[in-house]
Formats: sequence, structure tokens, C-alpha cells
Amino acid sequence: MRLNMLDEQNQYDLAKEQAVLQEWNYLQQSLFRLFSTKKVTASSKRCFLADTISHLTRKQASICWDETPDDHLIPQGYCYEIKYGQIHYDWLELAPNYLVSNLLPDIPQQFANVCALLLYLAEHEKFVNYHLSQIPPLHPRRSGFQLTKREQEVLQGLMRGESREEMAQRLGVEKTTIHSHIQRLYNRLDVHSAQEAIVRAFVWRLVDWLDMP
Repeated sequence: MRLNMLDEQNQYDLAKEQAVLQEWNYLQQSLFRLFSTKKVTASSKRCFLADTISHLTRKQASICWDETPDDHLIPQGYCYEIKYGQIHYDWLELAPNYLVSNLLPDIPQQFANVCALLLYLAEHEKFVNYHLSQIPPLHPRRSGFQLTKREQEVLQGLMRGESREEMAQRLGVEKTTIHSHIQRLYNRLDVHSAQEAIVRAFVWRLVDWLDMP
């Protein structure tokens, strides 16, 4: 009888773990799919995330907008900081026993981390779009548009914040030559400053930031 009870308990625990993992997998797929495909204005993505989480979890999870969660909320559930790097966004509150796993106890914090990543990406998108809006519109990108090797080297120097003297020393040319290269680069990109050139190059993927030293 005792062995049967233990076996039933093990089966129950296993089924519970599987249910939690399935729920967590469903949440991840749904959140990334919705954020990557649904057209949402950047200014509303914070509220969109909160509404989406409430809907997907059947109100078992919610986002607290306060700087710190109220004390009276903590006994009702569990709060996890939504933080990306040094950026604190909000708090994720989960109902008791929601996403609780003995095998993967970090799932609740991972949930908060996913929320932080989505908010960071939304904030990044808004930041880029703002700077792009400050640049005069350019005709549609020509097929096969590429920078020369020297233009890429100059652009990388601008991205690193190098002075013209530092750039000239690195490339082994005169400072006046660097000035000419920069002006030619600005003309090709139809911009008037290093910041505008960097934004234009980023949007057009003229330089791969992931390979930048």
C-alpha cells in the first residue's frame, strides 16, 4: 500500500513538473512571437506587455509599476525584479504556486528576465527610431549599396569615438586626408554629423556591430 502511495505521489509530482514546463515553454514562445510580429507602437509596449502577460497566464501573473512592490502584495504571491543589466523596469508578481518547479526553481526569475529583455528591445527600438527621425529622409536604399574599405575604417573610427588625429595615426594617413574621407562618407550617407552617420549605417547594416571590437 505504501509503495502504491509513493508511486502515485511520484506520478503526481512528475505530472506537475511537466505541466509547469509546458506552461513556461508556451509563455516564452507566445511572448516572443507576439512582440516580433504584432504591430505595436513603441510608447505602448510596456502596457502591451502587461496586458499580454495577464491574458496568457489567466491573471496568474501581473506587472507592478511601482518602484518597489507594496508590502501587502508580497504575502499574496511572489515578486521578481524585471531588470536588464543595471536598468530596473518593474516587478513581476506571480500567484502562489504558479510556475513553481522543483527541477527548475529559477523559472519565475527567468520569466522576469524575459520581460526585461522585451522591454529593453522595445526601448532600444524607440531610441533608434527617434534618432533616425532626426535625419533628413533618404531615397530608398540602392541595391548593392556598400561602403569602400576605407569608408568602413573611417566609420568604425567614428563609432569608437576616435578623434581625427587618432584615426589618422591608426590608418597611417594625414589628418587632412581623414577630413576628406569623413566628408565623402557624409555625402554618401546624406548626413551632417558623426552621430547621423552612425545611425544611418546601423539601420542599413553597413557595419556589423556584433563584430565590433
